[in-house]
Amino acid sequence: EFYATEKIDGTSMTIFVKDGKLEICSRRLWLAFEPDNSYWKVAQEMNLLEKLKSVENKYAIQGELSGEGIQKNIINIHGQKLFVFNIYDYFAGKYLEWGKVKQICFDWDLETPPEIFKSLFLPKTVDEVVKLATRKSVINPEAWAEGLVFRPLVERFDPDLGRLSFKAVNPEFLLSYGEE
Repeated sequence: EFYATEKIDGTSMTIFVKDGKLEICSRRLWLAFEPDNSYWKVAQEMNLLEKLKSVENKYAIQGELSGEGIQKNIINIHGQKLFVFNIYDYFAGKYLEWGKVKQICFDWDLETPPEIFKSLFLPKTVDEVVKLATRKSVINPEAWAEGLVFRPLVERFDPDLGRLSFKAVNPEFLLSYGEE
């Protein structure tokens, strides 16, 4: 049984506390503090250092940073926002279940990507999965969504394949907004 969220077009952001200091990574880089950097501005605006310290620095937050000046901002987000899609618990050595992620985000006034399916069993074919992902954005119904991200309601990890999680890209998004 899976849930599916809207795939937000943006850039990956991971936030955690190390030695009492806020640390931020992009998809591939550890980012030094720069007051004018979008990653750092959003983390400070959201008061993430204090929120993470309030749980004894045991969590790392992962999300998609989206909005003005990031990618093409197809869904027309005003300003910049972080959509939290994962929270990793260092002490337990695992990702939190989606229900717990949503509760923490609610408690901390953080946003998650729109939940498209709260519970579904995967279709039998890739074509059927792509059909589910072919949709307009919940955030901006005038624009195509980038696609959907699927994860099991109960976290699953395979020693060879890793964490069970995948995305289905919306072909209409690619046709309408893809590189020429």
